[in-house]
Amino acid sequence: IDLDGNLTSWNPGESAQPGWVSALAVNHNVVYLCGNFDSINGIARKNLAAVDANGKLLDWAPTVDGAVSSLAVADNSIYLVGAFRTVNGVNRMHIAQVGSNGRLSKWSANLPEHREIYKILVSDDAIYLGR
Repeated sequence: IDLDGNLTSWNPGESAQPGWVSALAVNHNVVYLCGNFDSINGIARKNLAAVDANGKLLDWAPTVDGAVSSLAVADNSIYLVGAFRTVNGVNRMHIAQVGSNGRLSKWSANLPEHREIYKILVSDDAIYLGR
């Protein structure tokens, strides 16, 4: 939908299957999607995916072992929160930072194991989390 409320031709195709997309974040011409799904347009993507401005699925595909509730973009970093415990096979309890290249960063938040986070917002000097 454009800023005037008109439906545009942008359509990344079929929705996430099976499951849903819980949040979107945009950085330049890339739209990052997160949620609880196994594929986008029949191509394997587990709970994270990225499409370009034309809706074409991109190679960006970090792996997580649980649903991703929300994400936020700051520069070339994508922050993830959700029900996961690992990202790209490395322990990251409910919160992680990956690059626009899909690689997990060394950044790690020290959250209690039982504190699942549902929302994230990144500003210039802080990361805000919501439950």
